[in-house]
Amino acid sequence: MLDIGWSEMAVIALLALVIIGPKDLPRVMRSVGQWMRKARSIAREFQSGLDDMMRETELDEARKTVERTSRFDVGREVERHVDPTGSVRESARDLEQEARSDGGSSDSESAGASYRHQNTPTAPAHSVNAGKPADDGGGHAASDTNGKEPAGTGSTASASRSSS
Repeated sequence: MLDIGWSEMAVIALLALVIIGPKDLPRVMRSVGQWMRKARSIAREFQSGLDDMMRETELDEARKTVERTSRFDVGREVERHVDPTGSVRESARDLEQEARSDGGSSDSESAGASYRHQNTPTAPAHSVNAGKPADDGGGHAASDTNGKEPAGTGSTASASRSSS
């Protein structure tokens, strides 16, 4: 505490005995002990007050961290990183308004149906591969150098055979 050894204590006790005297020494020692007790009590109280303040500060920081975490919105953060200018959101909003004004509903099937009713030419299912050359089985197309089918192969030869 004060780093006083036994030899220093003995010198202090001898001086107190000489200065105060043997008659008043017990009463003085008692009052010094009470003062020391009060000083230690005040020091303990002060230390516990500091400890409480530290705990409250740590608890406040922990509470603030928990509040920040509970207020964290994953969707907003993803949107902020993916679309920082908000252009995608604006485009989606415009498309939604356009869909509502066109058909009165935002159902994907009705939107697809209105798209299909436009004047878009559609090839019949049987004519999808009609323009491609036939495969000769070896991975090569059976056609000559100018892209026409050789005589005797393909659809033109079979059509001429069936007509004769």
